[in-house]
Amino acid sequence: MRRSSAFAALLLAASAVAVAAEGWDLTASDVRQAYFLGQRRADQRLAEFLADYVQRLPAPASGPHVAVIQLSTPYHQVVKRSWRTPVGYSSQQAQQDYQANPDLVLVNITVNLLPGDVAALRDLGFWRDFHVRLIQNGRTIFPHRSSGELIYSGADGYGSNHVVGFELRAEFSTHQLVRTPARAEVINHEQKTVTAQFDLARLK
Repeated sequence: MRRSSAFAALLLAASAVAVAAEGWDLTASDVRQAYFLGQRRADQRLAEFLADYVQRLPAPASGPHVAVIQLSTPYHQVVKRSWRTPVGYSSQQAQQDYQANPDLVLVNITVNLLPGDVAALRDLGFWRDFHVRLIQNGRTIFPHRSSGELIYSGADGYGSNHVVGFELRAEFSTHQLVRTPARAEVINHEQKTVTAQFDLARLK
């Protein structure tokens, strides 16, 4: 009986590894398809595709506003680079860029500071008090790398810029994830959590 249980557990673990690997690797054809989709800058299909990977959240009554949570798969990253890169970016370059980080899944967060929130003015490392994680199939998945960048306004009345928010970038690996729904969680400086759902079984 114990042997059967151990064998079943082994099969389950092997199955989980197989599911995690399935569907993430892009072929050369996949990369070309994503590249050409990104080149269609005025195409409604591109706008609809990009919208599936972004969730915009309402502002709270007070405190920093987690305004945008974006989950970016390897395929989405190829599309987005092609869309944003100036004229002259080729499908060959898109293939090289993908091969440089083929296992990367990103969660990008935009946080806006509301009027009266001066925390970032006191500490330009304020973004480090925010943390990102993914919840999938009951598992808590932490990024292997996180970074942040402050967002500045235009010049104010004193002739200088001031901080109006920041962007967070949390890096995960495709080997940490499976093709099932996942919940992105952002824990703020007050330990409050903001969430967004993404269906990785549907997103490319």
